[in-house]
Formats: sequence, structure tokens, C-alpha cells
Amino acid sequence: MSARKLSTIRQINEIKRVSRNQSLLIIDGWNVVMKTPGGETDFSLGEFVLFFEVDAWLPANGKHGRLFKDVGNHAQLGGEDGFRVITRPVTSTFQPYQVIRSQGHVFKLGARKFPEVHAAFLRESKATGTMTEENIKILADVLRKMDFSSLLGVKKWEAEYETDLANPKIPSFVTKTEMDRVQNCVNLFKKPKYKRFVFQESVKMDGSSMTMYFIDDSSKRWAHLHPLPVTFASRAVPSSDIRLGVCSKNFDLLDNEVNKTFWDAAMNSGVFKVLRDIGHPLAVQGELVGWNINGNPHRYPKDVVEFFMYSILEIEDGVRLDPRKVEQFANRLGLKHVPVLEYVKIPEIASNHQEILDRAEGRKGEGLVFKNCDDGRWFKVHSVSYLLAR
Repeated sequence: MSARKLSTIRQINEIKRVSRNQSLLIIDGWNVVMKTPGGETDFSLGEFVLFFEVDAWLPANGKHGRLFKDVGNHAQLGGEDGFRVITRPVTSTFQPYQVIRSQGHVFKLGARKFPEVHAAFLRESKATGTMTEENIKILADVLRKMDFSSLLGVKKWEAEYETDLANPKIPSFVTKTEMDRVQNCVNLFKKPKYKRFVFQESVKMDGSSMTMYFIDDSSKRWAHLHPLPVTFASRAVPSSDIRLGVCSKNFDLLDNEVNKTFWDAAMNSGVFKVLRDIGHPLAVQGELVGWNINGNPHRYPKDVVEFFMYSILEIEDGVRLDPRKVEQFANRLGLKHVPVLEYVKIPEIASNHQEILDRAEGRKGEGLVFKNCDDGRWFKVHSVSYLLAR
């Protein structure tokens, strides 16, 4: 699981008119509605374009600020002005009452607009060779894996921009649970291997990412720990040879008043007791939900928070346990696990990206998560209507 690539070169797979001045561009699994002044689209079928994913934040004051202004949706990030790519509903006038949910923004490639990106495109095109149908597919795969976010100053927009508040960074032995959106899993319905893989389908809970870890001084990863001020050691260091930790997405949280919700939830979850009884360096990852977390979409009563696990990480070798074993582990020891709906093979539930997106729409909540029980790959499927309502 890798970090999201927010700025990539993609190929337009299909173009549909949705109104006199708007066209729908289908790009891999994404639907992107763009303005077409005068009724004629500027884009062509098969064209390679610069694509920005939903939740990309584009700076207003950089050298591309004048172009980025077309995105609209002004948003500040870390005190800087910029523009956020959002999900937006668009009603088709050619097909009455059909609402298209547009996700993303597209710019044409050009040496004058984005010279560095255009140069990379030309370089990879030349390296690929003659543009046969097969080579175009190879080129598209290569370009899709290149992220131009740093080059363009693009960042992931966060509703509440997390600051360190003196917290050290998350330990290097804790692998973040980043996962692709299904729209970026372009081979899911193409490669034969995905027909035989079994996936755990679970509910995507809307809270805050949280990790709890146990490690002792016999571990080769012990030296990777940050020094801990004695002021914050009462619960984190139950003995001199043991360290317990609670992490948010980016930080190893100090046990103080600011992080009290996380630490209290960790202590009440029963996870630390289980990890100490096992005595083996492990990290348990999951979602913290509750009355004061992320706007409380699950409608918890005041002062109630809960931790739901969804992954176990072997700290020594960085390997994740099979999702089936994680669920069995939680059930056997009385720990809360995110709701598992079923174990499925993708062809049993969907034949294309839209059908799996519709599956998420058909269930209440933020969406679905699919964990591959064979190769460890995860992907998420957001309910677009839920995102719009939030």
C-alpha cells in the first residue's frame, strides 16, 4: 500500500456529452466532468492529460496558480491559499435526472503550461517506442505510476491540518495503512489473477486512524523508538524493558491532555493487555470513532469513543497478518473489529468499476474496504453520496 498519487498523467478512455457546455471524461475508473465552452470539447479520446485526484490541494501562489484557479473551491492548508479538488454532483441535461458525480480535475498537457510534466511525458513516450496499441498501454501504465505532486506543490487536503504539538513522528516500524481508491485499481477487472483472489469486504468506518504497538528491548526495532520524556511515561513505559505506543496517522502521541482521547481509548480497548500477554512485538491498527472524533458521523453519545481494529503488523519483519486471521484474533480475544460483511471474489459482485461503486452506494456509511487475502493489497470504495452529504 503506497501513498496516494494526486497528480498523474492519465489517458482519456471515453468522452460523453452531458450538457451543451460540459463533457464527461472517463479516465480509468474516474468520472470527471469538465467545462466545454461553445459546446465543443477541447479533449480527445485517447489523449494523455494531467489529472488531479479528489482531495488534491493546489497552491494559489506558485507559478501555476493562474492555471490552478480553474479548479475553484478556495481552501487554506497550513495557512496557505489554494484550491481543493472536490466531489461535485452534475446533472446531465442530455439524460434527464441523471446525476453524475464528478471526481477530479483535468488539464491539457502542454510545454507552455506544465513544461516539466510535458518533458516527462515526451521522455517516456520516446523510451516506449513506436505508438502501437500495445505500447500505448505500456506507456499509460508507466505514466500512471509517476506522481508530479512535489514538482507542482500539490498536497493532500486535510479537513483538520494535523500539527505535531511536540509529538514525535510515527515510528519507522509502523507502516501506514494507505490504500488506493478503487478507481485507481485499473487492472482489477483486466488481469485474470483478480478473478481467483479472495477479498475481505468490510465497512469503512468514518473516524480517525489509530495504531497501538507493543515492543520490548529484545526487539531489533527497539533502537528505532524516539526518546520519551519521563513526564509522559506513566502508561507508555510500564517497565524499563517495555514500550507501549499510541499513534495517529502521522505521529507517536505523547500521553498528555491533548491526546487523552486516544490514550484513554487505547487503555480501555483491551488491546494492550492482549499484546503484553502475547509478549511479541506487534502493532494493531484500526479506526477510532466516537462523540468527539471527525464530527461524530456514527452518532455516539457524549464521552463515548471506541477502537475498531482492522490490521495486525509484525514489527520485526513488517509483515501484515492475513485479514482472516486478524478477524479470528479479534473474535477469539473479545476485541472489537471493523464490521466484516463477507469474503468474496470480485467477479461474484461486480464486472466493472461502476458496479463496485454502486455496491458502496447501496450501503449506509462512508463506503467499503476490500482486503486481498492472497497478496495483501487493499483498496477502498467510497460512497460518493456520503462524501457529498458530509
